[in-house]
Amino acid sequence: MLETPFGKVQVLVSDEDWRPIEADIAFREKEIEERFPVDGRWLIEVRMTPQETQRHVFTIRFTPSLIISDTDIETGEALELKSWFSGNLKWSLGAVDEDWLRVLRKVELTKVEYLDHGITLQIDGIPAGEDFMLPFGVAWKELQDREEEEHHTWFAAAPADMYPPKWLQQEEN
Repeated sequence: MLETPFGKVQVLVSDEDWRPIEADIAFREKEIEERFPVDGRWLIEVRMTPQETQRHVFTIRFTPSLIISDTDIETGEALELKSWFSGNLKWSLGAVDEDWLRVLRKVELTKVEYLDHGITLQIDGIPAGEDFMLPFGVAWKELQDREEEEHHTWFAAAPADMYPPKWLQQEEN
């Protein structure tokens, strides 16, 4: 579980009948990018090896510790994202989108649900017996100027952007 200013973050994996499936969940604090500064930025990697090929449901949610004054769904390229506001504090949860999953994971995102306090993704086609990893992103910022800074958490919580490009990975090796 991850503690944030907005509350505790939890990730659950289940089958289509909502029976829990075992998964390893890693919370990794990420470097804050200079051009989009935020107060906190995390990558959450959910790893699992399904026993059978079926629909899997991945839910990232939080238990609020603040009063939420507003929410906003902010999708984008390779991104499904929802944000919450408490006064000037903005908090964003991001997940990869259908195109990213189809191209990089060879699976189908069949449904996205934006919950009161989270996001649920239903994914089909994860091969039985093969390792699968789904990334989520979390970022928050106390906004000094909402109009100028509101997009910072959007960029910072985009999980696809938290991985270096292949050409950079090859240079590092």
